[in-house]
Formats: sequence, C-alpha cells, structure tokens
Amino acid sequence: MSILKGPPPGGALRPPLDPAADEIRLLDIFPSENTSSPVACRYRIISLIPDQGQYVPCYEALSYAWKDAGNDPETEASCIIIDGNLFPVSSSLLRALRRLRYTDRIRTLWVDAVCINQFDDVEKTQQVNLMRRIYASCTQCNIWLGYPRDVGVSEEHAQAAFDTISWITAAGGAMDARFNGADVPNPSPPGWFQDVEDDGIDKVEGANHELRLRVSEAFYKLFRTPWWSRVWTVQEAALPSAATVYWGDCEISWHTLDMASEAIMAPDDGRREEHVGYLMPEELYKFKALDYLTSVMRGIKISSGGSEDPVSTLYRWRGRKSTDPRDKVYGLMGLKGRTVSEDDEEDGKGSDSGEGVEDKDHVDDNDDQEEAREGKVAAFLSGIPSCDYTLDAQTLFCRVSWALIKQSNSLQPLIGRRGEPAKLEGLPSWVIDWSQDRWSDGFFYFNTEEKKVPVQVPAGEYWEHEKLFYHYCADGPVMVGPGPRLLDEAGRVLGLDGFLVDRIAVVEQREVLGRAEFSGNEVLLANGARYGELIGRCHGYFSSASEESRTRWQSGSWMQEYLGVMTGQLDPAMPGNCPCDRDEWASTYLQHHLLFVTEGGKVGFGPVTSEPGDEVWILELCRLPVVLKPLHDSSPVDRTTRRAFTWVGDCCVYGIMMGEAVAGKEDAWIEVAVH
Repeated sequence: MSILKGPPPGGALRPPLDPAADEIRLLDIFPSENTSSPVACRYRIISLIPDQGQYVPCYEALSYAWKDAGNDPETEASCIIIDGNLFPVSSSLLRALRRLRYTDRIRTLWVDAVCINQFDDVEKTQQVNLMRRIYASCTQCNIWLGYPRDVGVSEEHAQAAFDTISWITAAGGAMDARFNGADVPNPSPPGWFQDVEDDGIDKVEGANHELRLRVSEAFYKLFRTPWWSRVWTVQEAALPSAATVYWGDCEISWHTLDMASEAIMAPDDGRREEHVGYLMPEELYKFKALDYLTSVMRGIKISSGGSEDPVSTLYRWRGRKSTDPRDKVYGLMGLKGRTVSEDDEEDGKGSDSGEGVEDKDHVDDNDDQEEAREGKVAAFLSGIPSCDYTLDAQTLFCRVSWALIKQSNSLQPLIGRRGEPAKLEGLPSWVIDWSQDRWSDGFFYFNTEEKKVPVQVPAGEYWEHEKLFYHYCADGPVMVGPGPRLLDEAGRVLGLDGFLVDRIAVVEQREVLGRAEFSGNEVLLANGARYGELIGRCHGYFSSASEESRTRWQSGSWMQEYLGVMTGQLDPAMPGNCPCDRDEWASTYLQHHLLFVTEGGKVGFGPVTSEPGDEVWILELCRLPVVLKPLHDSSPVDRTTRRAFTWVGDCCVYGIMMGEAVAGKEDAWIEVAVH
C-alpha cells in the first residue's frame, strides 16, 4: 500500500466529478474489529440523477461539528487512509469514523469535509447546491456529538439522560392515548428519578439527590455540545428521512428526541391536560434541560416545515456559528421553500416561500426523496437561487438583504437593530450582518468634550420589534412612491421615499457600564432618575431654542408624551392601546433603548447609537419610524432634492405611530439614499 507523506495538495486525491450528472463522492469505510486502528476507506462516485427510474444507490450521511469539545492524545495528528493515501482530517471526524465503522462489513458515508474539495470554490459551490438532495436521499444521517467526557459527563450519566428522553416519549404517548380514551398506564420512570425508600431520608436530601443532579447536568450538557451550535447542522438534521444521534457509546433516534419535545409541549398546545413534566425530578428544572430540548427541536421543525419566511429562519439561527460567514446564509438554503422545477429556475420565475400549513410543520420525507429523484429545486429565498462561493461575504449579505426586502415588499427585515455594530467590515449601514451572533453585545463609542466613551450596545432583537411592526402603521395607508430600489450598480445604496418628522435635539445620558437587569415595575422605578435627568437637560436645551420650540415645550404637552412613551401608550387617540402589558414594555423596550426628545419637543426612544443631529423619518413600506444619520451635511432639508443617510434603526415616537404625521402630506415626501 502506497502512503503519501504529508497533507494532500488540493483535490489531488479526489477522483473528478461530472457536474452535469450531479455526481458526488462517497466514502466506503472498511471494517475493523480494532477501534483504535487506522481508518481505511476508498472513494466511490455516484450520480444523484436516477438511472432509468432506479433509485439512487444507498448511502448514509454524517453530521458533526468540524471541531468538537475534546481531543484524544492519539488523534491530535489526525489522518485517515483513502485509496492507499494518507488524508488529514480533524480529530472530530476521525473520532466519528472510528465510532461508526462496522466490524464486519463496509459502511458507506457521505462526509462533507472529505467528499468535497473545500479548496475549490467552483466545486464547493456546485456540491453545496446539491446538499439538500444529498441529505434527502441518504438512508439515514448519523449525528456525532463527540464523547460525553469532552464536556465532563460520564458514559453512565449520558446513557441515563438518553434513557430519560426515551421515557419522556413513551410517557407522552401514554398520556395521548388516555386523552383519546384508551386505558394505558405510564411507563415506569427511570431508576434515577426515585429517592431511596424505606429509610426515612428527606426527598431533597436523599441518597439519590447527587445522582439526580449529575444526570440532570448530563441532560443539560447534551444540548451544549458543539454540534448544537453550528448552523449547518440545522438542515443536516431536518432533511434526512431518519437520523441517529451518537454521544460516545450512547445512541438515540432523532425521532425519539422529536417525540420527547412534542410530549413536553403537548399541554401548551391544548392537545391534553396531563403534563409529563410533573412526573420528573425538580433537578431537571434547575438546569433548564427541558427548555433546551423543546426550543431546539421545535425550532428545527418550524424552520424545516416550509411555512416560515426566510428572514425569520435567518434570524432564528443567527446565533449559530460557522467558520465561513457566508455559511450563515448558505447553511440554511437547503431548508424547504416552495419547490420549483429547474425549468422555472431557468425562466427566472420567482420562488416565494412555501405556504404554511399548521399541522404540517415537518418535512415530508417522501416528497423530499421524490424531489431528489426528479431533480427539483427547493428555493429558500427569491433572488438568491443558489450558493456561490466566488462571491465575498459583503456582496452576498447585500444581495440577501435586498432579496428579503423585495420578497417581503417592506422594510420589515431591517427592523430590530438596537445599535449593534457590524462584525463584518465594509457593509452598507442598512445591510444585515448575518455573521454577527444574535446574542453578542458590542460597544458604541461616542464623543465627549474630553474623550471617546464606550457604551454597551444591546444585541438586536428582530422578534420583539416584529410585534411592534405589526401593531403600528406609521407610514399610513397610502403608498406615495415606487417602493424600495437600488441606486447603484453594486447594490450598496438603498433608495427610499421618506417623510422627515423631526431632528433629535437631546438624548439621555448614556451609561458607560451598561444597565442592570430588572423585571416588571422595577424597570420603571430603577430608571426614574435616568429619565428625570433627561427632562432636566431638555429644560436647558429649550431655554435657548427657537421661540416656537420653546413655547411648545413650556406648554407642558411633552409630559403627556413622556408618560405615553413610559407606559407604551403611543397613540393619543387610544390612550389604553399598548402592544403588550406595562411590565413587558418596560423590560423589553425601555430597558434596551435610548430616550430622546426632538427639536419640536416630540418624545421617543431608539437605538442607543442615536445622537443629537440624527433625524426621525417615516419611510414608505416601514410601519415603524426610523432614525437616520445625515451624511455630508446637516443643513435644513431641501424637500426637492435627495438626502443621503446611514441607517441607525427603527424607533418609537409618541403621536406618530398610526400615520398621524403623514396624513394629507403626500407631496412632502422626498427620496432618501441610505448608504
């Protein structure tokens, strides 16, 4: 056997593929009874286009985190043998292949890192565009989480966690059966649920308390392994007809995980009254283990069902990681959209996201396999028909943001940013930076007379701002312009029709170290001094302002506006109309925004990066007002010429949220260019 020394150059070891035949490489793994012996394999080429009505040859897929949480000393210098040559792989992949290798027969897998030449952008583009069909056509996907010891869990406790998930599924099935009239008892709970009996020891302090803590911790850490944090794994779990999860020597079917999530969620969905959670030890709740199970499984089911719009899917998984920032988009494009034929794609027809059906949140496996056999394409986002690794991330994100605006026919995709800085340099201000993790905070530096001062910026929150977007209608019922458009060939300048409301005069004092977390009415009480300081500064500002502004401020009407902003009652015509209760308004919106007052005395709040001199605009097809930062100059508006701005973010202002500011003023709109 000939062995090459050192890493292979590019695709030298990989047999060539015929893109026209939709060919992919598979890896035949030779058997071995020795789990630590070298992994020997061979390449095999197959086509995803069936031959004369025959099915695609059988193979399995592998889903894993390229870098897992642990390294074994013997796998730090990781190689496998393919067709007699050494091939370097990650330690995570080597550990997975050793675990999955059969002892008595060949096992055939599709493995992205080995079967795709990652250094050839052309091949990578072509193969990634086949990934929906690759995963939909496999007999099953093997999900490798690494070893329990990587995260400080023993195999015994890991198995107890898997046994608990199986019990939850069985208990939920029994409860569903009883709800439908059958006489079915609950299965016996796992032994670690029980405390030692007959010795009189208190339940919480019983002999099994420590065991319950350790197993509950294992349950929690199961969902904290690196696999759950990667963006690619969403579609890799959703697309196959079957999947098995491996955690060291422990294994469980994906279907069992899914059914356990459904069992826990059933009472909340109104399917039955009994709750399996009532039968479980309190230690599980300490680690919020059940919340992790339900949130991730329900999220994958929603995103793969074909009813979720692309912007929601992208935001839902924005917090997941990828080595290449472009994969924050490409890694989700295999999820189900409206299925269109290749002829439709060639004709340039649009492909909207699929219509949602409430009882069909899952991927229909037969449909997926039929799509794979017939060569159909499931379009995730209109305007972005396929992956293209010849594009840089900046260009891709510009195109994605524009495609989302076009598909939604509104500026809704741009809402929810509270001043978060772009992680990727060179992006226009209006473009969404998908490389930014959803949960990561940043810092904004503002100038004082002496120095620049850092202020913590809260992470963007699309979901909460979406509630406001549908509650209000600041742009009114009449469309006055042609809608959003691109003003340059590069697609970096967004053209919009807008109405100037006012210019920001005073913003509240920023807090350098961020704000403490409060809940409910505590927010209002804790921030009373914060807002009181703003009013004092406003008195100072308006004492030297124009007579009109000074008169309006001194009339005291600002107090009604101030109280309306504080309580979420922004519509003067309906004083009790608030999009949520006061506690939620305070903790979700007031807590994470900056209060401001405009030159005309209007009170509102916006992103913490809002500054005096920024302007409040109402933009067509945006139901929330927006703060824009003027470029080039800050002279008074010439309503006959285009103004240039950068995007700061959506805001809320008392008295303009229901279209009051623009009513009967269709001639006052002008074109704005957002850079």
